[in-house]
Formats: sequence, C-alpha cells, structure tokens
Amino acid sequence: IRDRDEEVNFFILEKMLQHVLDDLTIVHAINGAEAIEVCKADKDISLIFMDLKMPIVDGFEATKEIKKLRPQVPVVALTAYTSPEKREKAVSVGCNDFFTKPINENTIKKVISKFLTTE
Repeated sequence: IRDRDEEVNFFILEKMLQHVLDDLTIVHAINGAEAIEVCKADKDISLIFMDLKMPIVDGFEATKEIKKLRPQVPVVALTAYTSPEKREKAVSVGCNDFFTKPINENTIKKVISKFLTTE
C-alpha cells in the first residue's frame, strides 16, 4: 500500500512542474528499486527529483546506483531530512542539489534553470 502523503507530494510536484515547463514527461517511481529500473530503461530522463526516504531501496542508495548508470543526469534530493549530515550524505552519493520539503514553485524554477536548458 502506497503512502497517501507521498501520493499528495507527487501530485503537488507534478502540478508545479507542469506549470513551469510546457513540454515534459513525468515518470513516478514509488520506491528506490523502481527508480533505478526506470533509469536503466529510459535513456531520455534528463532530471531526477529524489525522495531520500523511500521503501525497498532508499533514495541514498538509489542515487548512488543511478549515478553509476547515468552520471550526467542531475539528481535533486527533495526530502523532509534537514540535518547537515543527511545533506552531506546526499551529496556524497551523487545528489547535485538538496531541498527540504515543502518545496514551492520558486524552488522548482531554480532547479529547472540550474539543470535544464529550456530552449
């Protein structure tokens, strides 16, 4: 059973992304293992928003594995974790940036302008 809060978080993120970018495809992995598999299968992924607290494989391990497969793809941690230690760990496994929840549209715009070329 999926966590209702996580579904709501995804819905909010999806709506903010759609508001900021006109033409995008959003893929939602419900756990870290699925995130790794999606990145193996879909070579068109250009940006990953990674929740660090996920079932089966957490976001730290998923990021580490994804960076082995696709080192050029930016991974942005979106998490409820706020400690400097968690931030350092996220960066050490390959996260390119780190934002704590809740996020807002300005955060999304910063991430998009930093990591995606919108031509």
